Amino acid sequence: MNNNNQDNNNQQISYSPCNTTINFIIALGFIIVLVVLATNINKTAAITFIVVLIAIGGQGMFMFIKSFLLFVSGKPAIVLTKDYFIDNSAGVKIGWSDINNITSYNFNGRTFLAFDLIDNSIIYKQLLNPIQNGFLRINAALSKKSFMTNLSFLKGKNGDIFEKVNNFYQALLKDEI
Repeated sequence: MNNNNQDNNNQQISYSPCNTTINFIIALGFIIVLVVLATNINKTAAITFIVVLIAIGGQGMFMFIKSFLLFVSGKPAIVLTKDYFIDNSAGVKIGWSDINNITSYNFNGRTFLAFDLIDNSIIYKQLLNPIQNGFLRINAALSKKSFMTNLSFLKGKNGDIFEKVNNFYQALLKDEI
């Protein structure tokens, strides 16, 4: 297959303007609360409280901000190519040949695209941020899923997004792409 056909087979999934913006506003609110706490209460208590808040919600807030910046810059959330599933928010590229299975996973009222990989270290090697890497490892241990993409940031119905990605994957397995 030539490169022109390969480029034509690439598919993109965009960010949801509404959800991405709302999540960004929530992240800004989180940062404002941290600043107010840091400036208005006992320094030792503030530092302890801020560390706890960042440990609990920092990774999510980071993803909200990163997704918003990618949305504003016009970059797609997900790119499906003949060789890779690319999640721009997480900064992860997964080779289709490294995937055993794709499912949807519901947690805390949010739906995720969940990947079962041949080797989880494929993801861990890509994440240079130790906090993000640690959260991903904990999440994988708790959910028994190698990697998950949050669908709440994406444009379209969760079921339709799952179907699009899974159909692309199944077509690749059948050598139809």
